[in-house]
Amino acid sequence: MNAPRLISPMLDGFLLGEVFSNHGGNQCCPVLHQRTGDRFVLKMISFPASHAQADALLFSGAYLTQSAVRGYFLDKVREVHAETRILRQLTAAGGFTDFDRIQVVPNIAGDGYELYLLSPYQQSLQRLMKSGPMTHLSVVNLGLDLCAALSACRQEGYLYVNLKPTNIYCGDQGFRIGDLGFAAMKLVGNGPVPEQYRSVYTAPELQDPLSSLNETVDTYALGLILYQACNGGVLPEATGGDYFAPPQCADAELADIILRACSRKPAQRYHTPEQMGQDLTRYLQKNSVNDTPLIPAPKPAEVSIEIPQIEKEEIEPVQQTITEDKPRIPRPRRRPVPKKKSRWPIAIAVLLGVLVIELILGLSFLLK
Repeated sequence: MNAPRLISPMLDGFLLGEVFSNHGGNQCCPVLHQRTGDRFVLKMISFPASHAQADALLFSGAYLTQSAVRGYFLDKVREVHAETRILRQLTAAGGFTDFDRIQVVPNIAGDGYELYLLSPYQQSLQRLMKSGPMTHLSVVNLGLDLCAALSACRQEGYLYVNLKPTNIYCGDQGFRIGDLGFAAMKLVGNGPVPEQYRSVYTAPELQDPLSSLNETVDTYALGLILYQACNGGVLPEATGGDYFAPPQCADAELADIILRACSRKPAQRYHTPEQMGQDLTRYLQKNSVNDTPLIPAPKPAEVSIEIPQIEKEEIEPVQQTITEDKPRIPRPRRRPVPKKKSRWPIAIAVLLGVLVIELILGLSFLLK
């Protein structure tokens, strides 16, 4: 990216800090006024974003001379400068915050320009969400303030297509939008979201550079921002259904409003900020909304059981020991069968006794 030319009347008396944001030809850095000590933020937009971009216009034949290339980038500067006038106009109407000073200077390479935008330092919504949980009331007020700002923008004939936490500022006057990102309502259905304004808060069907802008670009982004504020600062995870899972810290009614705003299907979303603002107003009137911080419930602790690893050498001896000392299974034993006593001696003795008696009787008969 071109080195910014920081020697200009607009920056006299200011001290510049380190760049904290650098993306797509845009740089942001903190600025301190040496005399008053007031803090500012300087946004520098380079046209072209790099020397290669300017060279590509020449090599492709789109422009034949260096002067023609400078003219192309001057037209781009004028488009952005026109957006700053829209921002100033909407700041007067409310809901937006303007830049303090604006200046355009030629870049050092001489093939384009640097646009300087200086604004007072304000706390962004992104920094607010990182500092801790938002309260129930502040989330609802965030939705109502942004619905009013987006409605005012549409009444002037524009859609705000660059809504994200870094472009929203919070102060005594509530939440306000404070950066560029306007597209004419007549572009709905006829042109894409400009590349420099596409982000994770852009509806999925509008991420394609060939897709046409639809009127839910602002309400979808607001739905995602409210989801994040009610979900511990975490954006929803993409799922296969039409809706995300409900945010952890929103009750059922508030979750329904948020999920309708950031539905995956454009037809199911709020088509105007007024519709969304009316639902948020009814929600505020019906429910008890206070300064209770929206803190997600802690997840249940996971119980982990460590299973000790047993080496092979430790297993084999144990198996061997178990095999040797394995108790024998007792088998049923058969009782010994007693031997039968022979009956022949008894029979012979009886027979001999009978014979002896007969012999005695016979002798006694003869002697008579």
